[in-house]
Amino acid sequence: MPRRIHTLFVLVWSTLFSQLFVSAFVSPTRRSRPVFGCPVSQLTDPEHLRILAGDNSNEESSTSSSSVEELDVTEVVWRYAKKPLLRIGGKGATKSHGNSLRQLLEDHTVVKVKVNTKTFQNSIHTAYETLRNLAIENGASPEIELIQLREGTKEILFALPGTIQRMEDGTFPPYIPPVNEEDDDDDASFSA
Repeated sequence: MPRRIHTLFVLVWSTLFSQLFVSAFVSPTRRSRPVFGCPVSQLTDPEHLRILAGDNSNEESSTSSSSVEELDVTEVVWRYAKKPLLRIGGKGATKSHGNSLRQLLEDHTVVKVKVNTKTFQNSIHTAYETLRNLAIENGASPEIELIQLREGTKEILFALPGTIQRMEDGTFPPYIPPVNEEDDDDDASFSA
């Protein structure tokens, strides 16, 4: 019986220690932050996008501001969908994958899909067409939009109809306010 009490005590103490004291040693820059720390209006400002990309020169770039704007907004939307919500394995896509894609799009507006391209003749474009057709067969709108294909990571970003227009208008992705530093300090008030 004393051995069980000792084990329970160690378990409780280690949990308390990790929650109360470790947060004091984590630097503020290492704490998790939202991806977006600026208003949506700044996401479409070409000058602001150039600064975010690391180009601090005041000279006009060789690419037009509209192409810079589209690339960066697409990247912001890619990061907005943090991880793949649907994965297609080595056995290929089935009707249930199409139904899942339809339901996920209704719930999330954009859905990142990870694909094993071996079952699609090693083509991510074929995988996109197959998944799109399966989703349409299961009741999705035929106007499903493709935001981006990334062959390196074998990921596809699908979107509901009208999302690209909302991206161009600056109304998508939604603004996520930055985390208050005061909220992070609440953990430290529990330490002795």
